[in-house]
Amino acid sequence: MSYAFLAPALLLLLAFTFYPLAYGTYLSFTEYTGARFARGLEPRWVGLQNFRTLLADPLFLTSLGNSLKYLLVVPALQLASLAVAVLVNRQLPGITLYRAAYYIPVVTSVSLAAVMWEWVYHREGTLNWALTALHLLPREGTFGWLNNESTAFLRSCW
Repeated sequence: MSYAFLAPALLLLLAFTFYPLAYGTYLSFTEYTGARFARGLEPRWVGLQNFRTLLADPLFLTSLGNSLKYLLVVPALQLASLAVAVLVNRQLPGITLYRAAYYIPVVTSVSLAAVMWEWVYHREGTLNWALTALHLLPREGTFGWLNNESTAFLRSCW
């Protein structure tokens, strides 16, 4: 009787998880492009050649490195978020101001926040203005935070 209750969920799991996973694994060992599909040709077995080609591609290796960086950065950010959440729940001096600052992003609309951060990170934005005022950035050499490969990657982790 219990299998009758499990059957619909198991069928959905089979149809939308296990079958695509198995078929995708099979296709990863074949040559099956859109052109072969359009001509009605069957997949051609190539074994590990797809993986050799992938490991020789510098763009794939760059994306693999970026994925590993995300793997390191995202858990650290989640732990930091938990620490901030614990701080919000404590009775500390100035906690009311801290809670207000912590809650502002929740009530700020997404589009307004995007425009605001664009102004902050712009080549002539407030971040460059503040760094120039503190003499941490030369006036003639303002920094493009969104155009620089290393800082744009860090920004995308947030």
